[in-house]
Amino acid sequence: MEIWVFGREQCPNCKQAQRSVSDFLVENGIVGSVKQVYYDMDTVDGLAEGAFNDVRSIPTTIVHDNGKNVARWDGVVPPPEELSSRIS
Repeated sequence: MEIWVFGREQCPNCKQAQRSVSDFLVENGIVGSVKQVYYDMDTVDGLAEGAFNDVRSIPTTIVHDNGKNVARWDGVVPPPEELSSRIS
């Protein structure tokens, strides 16, 4: 399972989304079993991955498991309780 965060370095909400996901993983003791991946939308690789995942606003956070996107938050920081309900 992975949690993808799409954002830009100069975006304060994007930084908050990254921090929120990191804090969630640490607080729940799942850092080793759930991987956090950040895609910088100011880079070619980030833009390509964003286009592939239809990212239209930032921050976008996607919970990805077994080849499927199981949860998504567009333009907002995901609340910890919603992350918890999506991660088994």
